[in-house]
Amino acid sequence: SLQIEVVFQPIVEINSGDIFGYEALARGKSRADVPEKLLREAYLDGHVTAFDLGSLQASVEKLTQLPDKKYLFVNVEPMTLGESFGQNRSQAAAFMRLTRPYSDRIVYELTERLRPWEDFDAVKKGLATLKKSGSKLALDDVGGVGSELLKLIVLKPDFIKIDKGLTQNLSRHTLQFQSLKQLVDFSNKRKI
Repeated sequence: SLQIEVVFQPIVEINSGDIFGYEALARGKSRADVPEKLLREAYLDGHVTAFDLGSLQASVEKLTQLPDKKYLFVNVEPMTLGESFGQNRSQAAAFMRLTRPYSDRIVYELTERLRPWEDFDAVKKGLATLKKSGSKLALDDVGGVGSELLKLIVLKPDFIKIDKGLTQNLSRHTLQFQSLKQLVDFSNKRKI
């Protein structure tokens, strides 16, 4: 069984420069256990939900080390929400027991791996349950149009994290700049 360590990366409000939260980043005990490798192995071994719940538990256990009233952003795979709030009710109960005391500080950061063939209804149900408990939702690495816009409309996040590829070299890429502007305008209108 993998031992999961968590480190925190500050999230800064761009206008003020103030830290308004921290992203929990899962690490293994070894330096070679980078997040991408750990997650890839979890997918290959069929243990994504166990990996996510282990990461969430490690994050929540360290939450008291963070300043009060700062959000904790935790990554969650769509598959985990689909499994936990779809067919496996005991996992949903464990999920909620673990996070309930801190729900007003937790922001679930839904990864970009949401695919149309997944149990989208179960994912939406899981997100609705988490939001009803006081937690918030962020979409990770938002950058395109099309399916990205659909996720923004259907999932109604509280935060979005824009893919860095969309924000680089804007002065040289008019279409890229326009896409970013539309995303920001859309987000402002939706109060995201």
